[in-house]
Amino acid sequence: MPANGRVVAMRRRPVLAVGGLHGRTMTSPSTNGGQLVAAYDLAGATWWIPADAVWTDSSTQARPQHPRPIGLSTADDESAALLAGVSDRLGWEAMERREQGLDLPVLDASMFSTDPTPYKSGSTLLFDGRLDHDVPTVVVAGPHVLRWGAGRTWDDALHRAMYRSAAPGSATSPSEELAAVSSQLSAAGLSIGAVDLGTTLLRRAGIVRCSVQLFAVERGGTVVGRRST
Repeated sequence: MPANGRVVAMRRRPVLAVGGLHGRTMTSPSTNGGQLVAAYDLAGATWWIPADAVWTDSSTQARPQHPRPIGLSTADDESAALLAGVSDRLGWEAMERREQGLDLPVLDASMFSTDPTPYKSGSTLLFDGRLDHDVPTVVVAGPHVLRWGAGRTWDDALHRAMYRSAAPGSATSPSEELAAVSSQLSAAGLSIGAVDLGTTLLRRAGIVRCSVQLFAVERGGTVVGRRST
């Protein structure tokens, strides 16, 4: 819906700008133009957020067709889809900052319960991608590989970076892991949200497709953020 249309969206909420995790740059719904889209948080509450956070063409199309690839996920379970999306978002943010010159710490074997050596060869390294939060986040970078992922544990993060799934044999269900990751993000002032990008056909097939977003945590009725664009 238009941000300044005849129908007024009351429950507006800022979201983390793409590439804004390091420094917490938020983008807020405008009252002077642009479009809004409905997002939901893990509690099921609905919020209006800037459509530009979800689609690349929202400023030029009344019905945008090109979702941003970062945080876009598809799974046969809602928790799994949200996990995949937040993993991609956290890992991509770390990778992007490293590409821009931020020195990420190199991870050693002691961070993992299994030997990470099979994932490393030559000059390929595993980097700690946590940017002002405690969710285990891994960036795998080398001459012929660039991958990223996050999860409840370092093993889950590394396996998700390489294979887009949690570590094999994990006793934690997607809903339990999502709750753990959400709790860690909440301690850092962030919460998980999503925009439903499914279709009727996908829903009939039991497929969840969404764009995962990061909200500033609400404390005492106030949305907590550092700065907005």
